[in-house]
Order: sequence, then structure tokens, then C-alpha cells
Amino acid sequence: MKGGIELSVKWFGQTMDEAITFFLENSTFRIFTNSSISCITLIAKLNSGIDSPFISIDSLDFAGSITSLLLKIMPSTDVILAPGIMADKASIPGRIKSYDGIEINSYATIERETTIQKDIFRKSIISPISYLDGLCPALLHVINPLPDKKSWKTKFLNGKKIIPRPQKDKMSEIVLINQIFSAVNSIGNKETTVSIIFMEFMEGYDILYNLKGSPNYNMYQQMALYQLHQLHLSGYIHNDLHLGNIMVHPSIQHFTATKNPEYLGIIKIIDFGRTAPLFQSEKLLIQSPTYDYNLIAKEKLFQNIFGEGSVLSKDISSLLKAIIIAYSNKRKEIIKSILQPRLKPFYDFKSIPETERKPDNLLRVLFPGSSYGGLIAKTNYINDTNESLQYIMMKEHTSETGKTSETGKTSETGKTSYTSEYGSDSIKSIFDFDPSYDWDAGRPIVGNTLSVEEEKMTIEDFKSRLNGVLMQNDTEKTFNISQFLKENLVATTTKGGKYKRYIKSKKNKTHKKRKSSKTYRSKLNRSKSHRSKSHNRKTNKNRR
Repeated sequence: MKGGIELSVKWFGQTMDEAITFFLENSTFRIFTNSSISCITLIAKLNSGIDSPFISIDSLDFAGSITSLLLKIMPSTDVILAPGIMADKASIPGRIKSYDGIEINSYATIERETTIQKDIFRKSIISPISYLDGLCPALLHVINPLPDKKSWKTKFLNGKKIIPRPQKDKMSEIVLINQIFSAVNSIGNKETTVSIIFMEFMEGYDILYNLKGSPNYNMYQQMALYQLHQLHLSGYIHNDLHLGNIMVHPSIQHFTATKNPEYLGIIKIIDFGRTAPLFQSEKLLIQSPTYDYNLIAKEKLFQNIFGEGSVLSKDISSLLKAIIIAYSNKRKEIIKSILQPRLKPFYDFKSIPETERKPDNLLRVLFPGSSYGGLIAKTNYINDTNESLQYIMMKEHTSETGKTSETGKTSETGKTSYTSEYGSDSIKSIFDFDPSYDWDAGRPIVGNTLSVEEEKMTIEDFKSRLNGVLMQNDTEKTFNISQFLKENLVATTTKGGKYKRYIKSKKNKTHKKRKSSKTYRSKLNRSKSHRSKSHNRKTNKNRR
């Protein structure tokens, strides 16, 4: 899954609380991570044979069923007793070697973090350059705090529903979960409450830190820089973006329309506990044609990639500019060649004109009551087509070999290279980046385009296949029992009363069958009785 969740048609009109409750009641649970200083995460897996109340709204799996959710469970309190560096925490010996416990969050902190994540996700899925692929995981619901943590745990997380991780003992897994629910603040020995955030589970993703050995690691870093710029365009600075807060799915087409293995992959940003809105001056600066990407230089990721102590030089600024424009252009290509054709049936079904076929319009008409659809407010999303730097085409000059280069120095082969006043090692070899290189050139578009069968399908075929999503707001398609009987059980005729006679005729036939069966059984019983009487007469005769 790449991002975005909505209620399915069967749950249209019901609350998120009801849908979450149903999902949890019919799920098993497994610990996903227990290494965060502030939470434990669990995967809720829907039992087989159960229809999910949720569907996907990401571009490559639109209307797909959601069968897994991620639960972020954390101790919480109304007031932090020791704000600052020495944060409130519960002592859990051995949980994390360097921390020896778990951090306690305030309700206000959790509310702030979830509000920011919702806003980032909402802005990113309706962005023309993102096209229903959110910058971060979709956040479904928050209970902050649980009204009764003990009864909630007993109802949903009883021992029978816990599946241990590989090479883990079930009892030890239960103990880890119990430790969170029974956490006591080390300051004042005060019992804590529990807050839970429900998010989409990013199946198939791994943190960027774990992919350092991948042959595509250099390219993932470039993608991460691009997505970080998109986060800044949405009006926020992360303030804690390191290699552990970047999720990578290595086999999804996000910047290539050809499934070129060297350029497969998608990036998601997580953990917005320290994220803050940009100042108004920064919002204006990022839209300027002379913007030098100094906001990227303020993030931890900049030091992770360019090395500790690196600063923003002109060379690095030019490099960032080239990367962001190159990836923006590739993203626009995949939207035009793959995503728009794939979503065309949905636009056609709702009769959305081609000039208005944008992600936000599609969500509004398909999901008018959702926080991502009908309730999407007008935002200050500054990724404006006319103003954003990624849409400004830089002047190009032609090298001796005929290749164009946007920034940097051109080598004899036409490949652009970068050096820095801070030494050759401060910009790694991965950034021997050629912005004029088209990694999809000469390759056929493959993968997630419409299949041959789908290309032959009419809009009526799509209505039938995608009934769950498409029919939910069409009152004319509401199931009408009398109309169904009239269309399917009544023969075409101008004479009145045919409907009743037809049904009556069916009943009569049924009655006759039953009567016939009864007659047969009667004859059979009489025959058995006759044979029994004959046998008795013979027996009595022999006795005489």
C-alpha cells in the first residue's frame, strides 16, 4: 500500500469509531516495533473471510481492500511534570538499553502531532505533483486518551489474539504490551493513561538506515531530498528527519514509468513529534526563483547525506536544484502516462470534465463526507503551478557532446559533476548527478497501465467491477426490491395482474411438487405396510 484510506461503501454514513471497533474485533495482533522511546507499535491483521470496512485511495491501488492497520500505543498524561530535557518517563528495565524505559507524552503533544500529520497528508494527496500519493502514512483515528485502558485491552488485546513475532515467546510479547498499559510515571509514581493512534500499515517498507547496503541507496537519498522539499512546500519543517524517520518501499513505481529497477522506489516521511509550521518569511522564500534550499540544510538529513559539519555551498545548492527539478519532471511523466489513464473510469463515472480532473475533485465527488474528500478545506498549499520552483524551467546550455546540462560543470562525456570548496568527500559520488539524463528513455511504459482487458471495458463494466466505491452516493442506484422483482420476475406484457399470476404459478408448481412427493411417500408406506402384513401372515402360517 502506498497511502490513503477511506471507509468502504458498506460503512458509508457510519462513524470511524464503529469501523475501527469492527476491524479490531475481527483481527489478530502482532508487535511491529518496541524500540521507540515513546511508544510500542502493533499490526492489526484482519481475519480472513471478513470484509474490511476500509479501502485504499492511493493512485496505484484505488479502491483496494485494506486488511492491516498500524496501532501506535503510548503512555500519556494530561500534564508533563518535568518538561524539558528530563522528560517524564516510565521505568521499564531493559526495554531500550540507552533509555531504560518509555517516554510519556502529554495529550496536547499527541494532539498537535496528529493534527500536523493529518494536514501534511491531506495537502500532499491533493497536490498535482503527488497525485493521491501522500508524503506520510494516512492517519485514520486517534483516541487520546482511552476512557478505560484496562477494559479496552481486555476486549481487543487478550492473549488469544496476540501472535508472537518470529523467534519470540508469546508470553514475553504479552508482557511487553502489558508494560505499556501499566506504565507508571517515575516522577511522583503517578499512573499514566494510554493514547492510541491508528494509521495505515506501510507494508513492504523499511527505514532508509537499513538500506545502506542496497545498490539503489544513493538514489533513495536523492528521492528523500526531493520528498523533504515537498514537505517544506506544504508549509512545515520536520526538525527530526534522519535516516530512521524515512520509510522506503523499494519496488513501487513512483519516479519511473518503465519499472527500470535502478529507479524503482517511493519515500514516506514519519514521526512528526518535533515538526513545526514554517514562518511566513520562509514560505515566501521557498517560492522565490533564487531559493537556495537553505531549509533542507537545516534538517538532520542534510548532515546524514553530505557528512557531519557540511554547510550549504553554491555547489550543493545547485545540485539540490537539479535533483528536485529532475524528479519533479519524472513524476509528472508517470502521472500523465500511468496514473491519469488508470483513474479515468472514475472520472468518467462521475462525469468530471477533463479540465477539472484533479485528485481533490475526484475525492470530493466519491467521498463527500470524508476528511480528505468533502471536508478538504482550502489550504495555503504553496506548491502553486505558476510560483513553485519545481515548475520553473531553468535555462539550459548545450555541451560539446550535444547533451544539455542545467547546473554544475560538464565533462567530456556530457555528464555533470560537482566539486565543493569543503573537499571532494563532502559531496559523495552519488551526486555525480546528470540532470539531463532520462533514465526511462527508450524503454516501453509497463507495469501499472491499464491491461488489455481493462482497455476494452466500457463504463458500465467499470460500474459493475467498482460498485463498492462508485455507487455509494448515487441515490438512483439504491437497491429497489419492487423494481428488481418487476424487472426480473415479470414477463413483458400489457395485461394487468401478470406479476401476481406468475408468482402464484411458481407457488402452485411448488405445491404440486410437494403434493406429488407426499403421494409417493404414501404409496411407499402403503407398500411397506402391505409387505409387512404379508410377512406376518406367512410367519403365523408356518407356526401353525
